[in-house]
Amino acid sequence: MLMFFDEIRMSDKSEKEQLQAKLEEMLDEKHKGLAKILAQKIIMDEYSAEMQLRIVELKNLDLYLQNVLQDAELKRQTYYSNQKSRKLEKVGDDLKYEKRKLKEIEDGKLDIKKRNPEANQKLMYFVDKVEKNKKGKILDHSLPQYRRAVSLFTGLVGDKPVHEYKLSDFEEYQSLFLRVPLDYQKIASGNPLKAIEVNDNLPDGQKYDTYKWKTFKGKHASSIRVVFDYIKKHKILEYNPMNDFKLEEPVYDYTATRRKPKRSFKNEELVKIFNVPLFHSCLNSVNWMTPGNYPIRDFKFWGILIGLFTGARSSEIGQLLVMDVVNYNDMPHFHIVDKYTYEDVLDYDLNISEEELDEINKRTKNKKSVRLVPVHNELIKMGFLDYLEKRKSECQSHSEQLFPDWYADKYGRHSTLMAERFSYLLDKSGIKTQAISFHSFRHTFKDAMRRADLPYGVQRKFMGHSLNDVNEEYGIDKLQKKHSEEINNISYDMLDFSHLYMK
Repeated sequence: MLMFFDEIRMSDKSEKEQLQAKLEEMLDEKHKGLAKILAQKIIMDEYSAEMQLRIVELKNLDLYLQNVLQDAELKRQTYYSNQKSRKLEKVGDDLKYEKRKLKEIEDGKLDIKKRNPEANQKLMYFVDKVEKNKKGKILDHSLPQYRRAVSLFTGLVGDKPVHEYKLSDFEEYQSLFLRVPLDYQKIASGNPLKAIEVNDNLPDGQKYDTYKWKTFKGKHASSIRVVFDYIKKHKILEYNPMNDFKLEEPVYDYTATRRKPKRSFKNEELVKIFNVPLFHSCLNSVNWMTPGNYPIRDFKFWGILIGLFTGARSSEIGQLLVMDVVNYNDMPHFHIVDKYTYEDVLDYDLNISEEELDEINKRTKNKKSVRLVPVHNELIKMGFLDYLEKRKSECQSHSEQLFPDWYADKYGRHSTLMAERFSYLLDKSGIKTQAISFHSFRHTFKDAMRRADLPYGVQRKFMGHSLNDVNEEYGIDKLQKKHSEEINNISYDMLDFSHLYMK
């Protein structure tokens, strides 16, 4: 039996009800509920759309559903606004999604009564399975990204059994994501919706930095898709609810709350930073911002000074190993490197076994970040090389951390601890603003190199930036002694470190 409804134009309530009644009459009790839902979707007239609907080939007299929708096409009218067009596109996506589900029921691929019991599990349950499945296939440090992404996703759209997620959940997820503050864990105890509310109510200029579109596309949405792909692959669900979800970069992405770049430290800020008890004498290792008679030479002391005299990122300094301070051009250098390029970048004695090398798990921002930065004479005068020798005598292997008290967070990031400690220092110094952070040392060092008239290629190399069209004489394997010595032309006239020099 073939039935056709061609170019049905819904204009009033009575016609809607007639269409819905006809659809329901065509189906037995088993499928009537789904047909009602589908009919309600199709006959919505709030979009003022023209629709073509063909219902074809109902098999046998028992009205078994062979195919409810063969074609559902929305014709956009040219005079519609952009907003109206997006609504039309959403209706089309919903129709395709419902069509797929009904087709799976028809083919016997999806039977609600025979659903896999694991489909009642929450999404985080499958993260552990994905991590185990990915072990050995991707870098270990990328595994926690799935957990972070799922935690934020469920916080925004709800933590429910995986079979309950619909297309609308992912659209809501996308619309809310760019409004989530980066520090939502601290702002609202891990509740992203509450953090959004708090941030939205703050006056302009005081709002927290929020997530960016590229983070959503490149990390979070892709991680959620990986988890749902795993679920479908292992037949926990017979379809991936993200398949019909379209990533749409917003025209307006909350630029008022977008993270602003950090700036260099002002001279007066540098003076206040290096005038705290940490760089003189403090009460003890715990009360390092309280004056006393206890000199500290821990990761905070050296990390901040190395940041000032190298421009290195906090994550790069925190990952330094004992063997990463190398002799090159007859000078000590910091060797900023990831785990894969130790033997490729420089020909020097690592003094560790292959097994120890395999266990190293370091990373840099990109390939250009692998570099040598000379140790400044000011650091040497303050006793950095003595600290290095002390660490060599303490550790069992030179593959151990240079700063053992600089531990990584649960996601393997070494930037978190220093960010917290340095933020506390800025706060106690009375200079804390959103415009400055530990990363400001990077800009400050860059300014200092310009003041010292370092060759442009040397500046780029010390910063770990691409050389672009600069002559390759500044490549890491061709860094001449005169280039290494340029580091000591950098100075900060407003600062006096003589009280820290070794006697």
